[in-house]
Amino acid sequence: RVRMFVASSAQLRPLLERAAPQPPSSLLLDIGSGTGTVTHALASALGLSDGSRVTALESSAPLRRELGRRWGFRAAASLSE
Repeated sequence: RVRMFVASSAQLRPLLERAAPQPPSSLLLDIGSGTGTVTHALASALGLSDGSRVTALESSAPLRRELGRRWGFRAAASLSE
């Protein structure tokens, strides 16, 4: 199983703790969302508790299903979906 991280949890945590909540109209686009764990952390830090405000792009059909089922994200394989 291949795992890729842009930042470690230790690096990401302080950034998320300092993130200011955004207005409710804000949206989040995550490209290469995987299982959605980091996407969920980002959404929570930005005050986007409503998963419908999050679009998760993921090439894997099983992961897209999980993103929708587990987190309530709008999951797509491309921006044209």
